[in-house]
Parts: sequence; C-alpha cells; structure tokens
Amino acid sequence: MRLFEVEQKLGGLPKKAGVAVLDWKGGDPTRGGKTIRLPAYEEVQFFPLLDGVQFLLQIPGRERARAFFGGTDEQLFLVELEPSVIVSLRGGEDGFFNAIKPNGAKVLEEAFDTKAVRQGDWFAVPLPLSWKATCGMAALVEYDPEVIEPSNEKERKVQLRGTRHNLLVDRYIDMRGDNRLGCTLVGEGLLKAPDHEDRVLKGPHAFFQTAHLVNPEQAD
Repeated sequence: MRLFEVEQKLGGLPKKAGVAVLDWKGGDPTRGGKTIRLPAYEEVQFFPLLDGVQFLLQIPGRERARAFFGGTDEQLFLVELEPSVIVSLRGGEDGFFNAIKPNGAKVLEEAFDTKAVRQGDWFAVPLPLSWKATCGMAALVEYDPEVIEPSNEKERKVQLRGTRHNLLVDRYIDMRGDNRLGCTLVGEGLLKAPDHEDRVLKGPHAFFQTAHLVNPEQAD
C-alpha cells in the first residue's frame, strides 16, 4: 500500500513494529538503537507483516526500486532485499516468507522430513545422518568433502559468510565452494550471534542464508 493508503487505513503511519520505533523523517532506511528510520515519500509502499510486528517497504526509483524488510524478530532488524521479492506478496505473507527461505533448505526439509532451525537470517537444517553418510551426500552435490575436527578453541570459531553469526563447531564440512544446494557449511555445535538466542545444534546441520539479500554479509 502507498503511504497515504496506510494512513487512511490505520489513521496515521505506524509508530512501532514490535519493539522497533518507526521514525518517518529519514532518507534512506537505517537502523540505530531502538529506532528504524524510514522515508515518507508519496511513492513509498509499506506492507505490514505478522500483525505489524514486521514490514516490507518498497522505494520506487528511476533506475531501480529498492526493498527493505524490517521490524522485530528477537530484537529489531532491517535488511535490504532484492526488489523482485515484492512479487511474492501476491501469495500473501506465506508467499513472502516462502520466497525468502533458501531453496536448498526447503529441498532438504522435504527430503528428510525435518524442519530447519532459524537464527536471524540463517537456517540450519538437521540431517538425520551419520557424518560418514553426510560426506557421501556432500559428494553428490559435486563437492570434495572432508570432516574437520578443530583441535583448539580458536579453530572452533567458524564465521558464517562474514556475518555476526558464528558456529562454535565440534565438527564440520566446509561447503563454501560451488554446490547445487547453495549450502555454506555442514556442522554441529553452538550457534551464536548478537541479538539472538544461542542455538545448540547436535548432529550434522546444513546451513543456508536467507534468499534475496542485497548485502548478505551485513545481514543479521
């Protein structure tokens, strides 16, 4: 909805999205402290999600549009998405959240009848396999797998694609080369990140980052 339609429907622009305070005096969308600053141009479109706890914002442009996903997860967040993701709203909220869930995660969930563990923009899919069998699966996606068992605390800390998410691994397979599933890592251990609850992951888990991110390294 365009902002004037949002104002008519809600009696004004929304002031909060969960714990996030929305400030409509900003230029480019930014996050600082407990505030998310958003532009109030006439052409901007705003789509509330999850009863207003989260939102999707579209900013039209002469050369290209921009899209931002924000609000509150465990804490407030704001990330830029590829503008094409707006089309997924034709399927409602479910269509949008399905679109940003990585395809590789969905493939493995269906294949193993399991459900991904999520921490922010990262999905970890539990694999009901031994580590030997996991290596065999990794080989099927054109990768030369090797199970790595860190020998000290420094080696245990594996950063996920330059983000603030770190896995304190017990063992893992580095999948950062090209592979059909788009998997970044298969590992087990303790998943940690600022603003998020720790996740204890036992057994092999395949890691995927949220789809359609414009700046994956800057996501939360």
